[in-house]
Amino acid sequence: MDRTIEEQLSVGFKSRIMRRSIYGTFCLLFFTFMLSAQPRIDLGFAVGGSNYLGDLVETSWPFLKETNPMFGMWSTYRIGKTGGLRLGAAYGKVSGDDQNFSDPVYSENRRFRFTTDLLELSLVGVWEPFGKRRYPSEVEFKKIFSPYIFGGIGVVRVMADPDFSDMPTNQEARYRERIQTDKRDLPENLIPTFPMGVGFKQDLSKRSVISVELGFRKAMTDYIDGISEAGNPGSGDWYVFGGTSLSFRIGEKDSDDDGIPDKEDACPVEPGNLSARGCPDQDGDGIEDLEDICPGIPGVYELSGCPDSDGDKVADRFDLCPDVPGKESTQGCPDLDGDGFRDDLDECPGEAGTKLLLGCPDCDGDGIGNASDECPTVAGTFEFNGCPFADADKDGVPDEDDRCPEVAGTVYNDGCPDTDNDWVVDIDDRCPETPGLRSNAGCPPLPEEAKTILEFATRNIKFETGSAKLKQASLKTLDEIAGIMEEYDYYQLTISGHTDSRGKDALNLKLSKERAEACFDYLVKQGVDPERMIHDGFGETQPIGDNRTAAGRQKNRRVTFDLSIE
Repeated sequence: MDRTIEEQLSVGFKSRIMRRSIYGTFCLLFFTFMLSAQPRIDLGFAVGGSNYLGDLVETSWPFLKETNPMFGMWSTYRIGKTGGLRLGAAYGKVSGDDQNFSDPVYSENRRFRFTTDLLELSLVGVWEPFGKRRYPSEVEFKKIFSPYIFGGIGVVRVMADPDFSDMPTNQEARYRERIQTDKRDLPENLIPTFPMGVGFKQDLSKRSVISVELGFRKAMTDYIDGISEAGNPGSGDWYVFGGTSLSFRIGEKDSDDDGIPDKEDACPVEPGNLSARGCPDQDGDGIEDLEDICPGIPGVYELSGCPDSDGDKVADRFDLCPDVPGKESTQGCPDLDGDGFRDDLDECPGEAGTKLLLGCPDCDGDGIGNASDECPTVAGTFEFNGCPFADADKDGVPDEDDRCPEVAGTVYNDGCPDTDNDWVVDIDDRCPETPGLRSNAGCPPLPEEAKTILEFATRNIKFETGSAKLKQASLKTLDEIAGIMEEYDYYQLTISGHTDSRGKDALNLKLSKERAEACFDYLVKQGVDPERMIHDGFGETQPIGDNRTAAGRQKNRRVTFDLSIE
């Protein structure tokens, strides 16, 4: 079947479009790479062959005789030492012919053939598992032979030119409608494609690499060969690019070839490390050797490149305790109490002290450590164990001024204790464990109720006339007095007997004594300690009323009960 003039013109027009597209794509790709060229960019050029798998291939592998030229251009942005992203553009031509089939059904009865121009733009990820071997250290480069794999996504422009002109005349009716469908459905837009494959790299130098690569492309179309309905529409077409490439690791000028551009290199003619701004750094600590006080040992910037094993900001070479964090004031050794005396030499590591006392405290500054100072808050002398004077009870009051030199007290109480804190020291306090009044010898005052009982007793203790015998009515009052003496055991009781002026003085004195004694004896019987009581009689010598009147004489006939504290 001969091609029509229209078909021939169409093929020529497509060819011109293809050539312009290829030229434009490569120019754009090259221009983009040149603008973005940085030290992490590889720029490569590839040549090789292209082939195809589809309706006009008999086996699952391409016909080698149908291999056509392929060339391309790509750029890789390196990510780390083992990976990268590669943007590439490639042109390839694929072809096929039924004459390659061994089956006469195709080689004699169909006789299809095609040629297709492919223009591909792709973005793939590249993984080079042994890429780290290329850079054993920051400044060292080693040539290696390294495999890699790649995979990604792209778009392909398919310019298929199927040829059905040699089809036998007796087959025209069979294929006519399907051929027309294929001609109508030839792709005119970009087709998604998925490239994948393997390759091998060999470094020629630090900046040049030669590679061999084979990649398969699965295109999202069955029209790579321009034949689908007239062939096998149930299977998709693949195409293959393979070949060799030469690539260059490009970047800015690097006179010392240390991978750091001259404009960023502080030592542009001397190979160095990136961490040291391009200057030599033999210990790799990021501090160039000229500024590194310890150039052979990795250190820290704060210490001018010298190591600090314990991180205490004291360089190991000055640190007396390089493995234990310490302070600069103690040459890198720990000082728990912060007294400037290192713990391993500090006699008191938990208490801030002085160097004179090997790190032990001396609160009063008398040169005697607190542990040995009997007066740690008052400066003293060695003669008195840190005290400024003799102080037997260690209360800070000199013995010569201490009212209680054998018992510790306070300065405010002249060295005596005040157990109940009533401002009456214990030696003057009749009630040392019960707060009281100074006016009452440190004891609490007698309640009003008790005073009332005593006053009542003075007026109402009665005796038989002219006798020392107590009347029965007086006993209740005496019992109450006995209760007072028991409850307030710190009081002394004075019992005094008195008479009026009638009768002889001697008899009155004797009667008053007997009546006081009678009260005394009764109280003893009620359990009152006789040592706490005294009794006496005064006759008519201490009247409180007028003896010329009956009322006055009645007042004078009395027994008084007076409590006191000695």
